[in-house]
Amino acid sequence: LSEQGMDRRFFHHLGASQLVRALCGPTVGAGVEQTNGTGRSLDPLQLEHSKLIILWATNTRLTNRHLWPTIVAARANGARLVVIDALRTATAEAADEFVQPLPGTDIALMLAMMHVLIRDDLVDRPWIDAHTIGFDELATHVADWTPQRAATVCGLETAVIERLATDYGTIRPAAIRTLIGGEHHTNGAMLFRTMAVLPALVGAWNDVGGGLSRSVGVY
Repeated sequence: LSEQGMDRRFFHHLGASQLVRALCGPTVGAGVEQTNGTGRSLDPLQLEHSKLIILWATNTRLTNRHLWPTIVAARANGARLVVIDALRTATAEAADEFVQPLPGTDIALMLAMMHVLIRDDLVDRPWIDAHTIGFDELATHVADWTPQRAATVCGLETAVIERLATDYGTIRPAAIRTLIGGEHHTNGAMLFRTMAVLPALVGAWNDVGGGLSRSVGVY
């Protein structure tokens, strides 16, 4: 990191240039790597090919403005846009559906989505068998995370969670786009570790325009 600014030369002189100073990219990178074995993710420009786009904890229309035209192009080609955010943002106002869980309850929502995907056999089992490990353990772990339980935790209607999970398991290509909002909070890495499980369950990585797109930084 010695080349990133004049202060790096100072810290290099102290022998401290290996210190990771950012809290954004390294946090999400660490979380995604725990699930995928790498912090790499879907090129956001591939969202143009998606048929379901979930913008999770990102006010893309305002703070990721250069990506918005790609999403507009995808919607013109028939893509459905779902925004999941604790805040009603400008992006939420432009979505086909806005899902507003209580702050800090996103992981409960993800676990309930996994519950529905597995319960209703909406997972891509051939892809899971070929590319993942631990499916049976995951199925056991989320067995108690029913939509009813998550609805109570998240402050959502059960039907909203059921519909969200069903759409994610039946519409392809499906992409999740997230940015730095969740990275700045307690348990941020675990948020992204859990989020990264979703595209693996439905085999989204097998499709052009499918997968998980995150912020990229040092990590």
